[in-house]
Amino acid sequence: MIANQGKVLKTLVDSKIDTLKIADNLTTDDAKKVLSAKQGKLLEELVLTKIDVRKISESMATDKA
Repeated sequence: MIANQGKVLKTLVDSKIDTLKIADNLTTDDAKKVLSAKQGKLLEELVLTKIDVRKISESMATDKA
């Protein structure tokens, strides 16, 4: 490994996200933490489900179902 590659690698390793700064739940309100991919996927599923339920309710109210 050449010296420059070693320096780049060290920079990448030093800048990684500390696992203590990852929120793996949907109740944390700490703005300094990032959301885990697992919880992001769960949040997306909840949002999509909410949208679908609203569309169904609107369709039933207007008899377009």
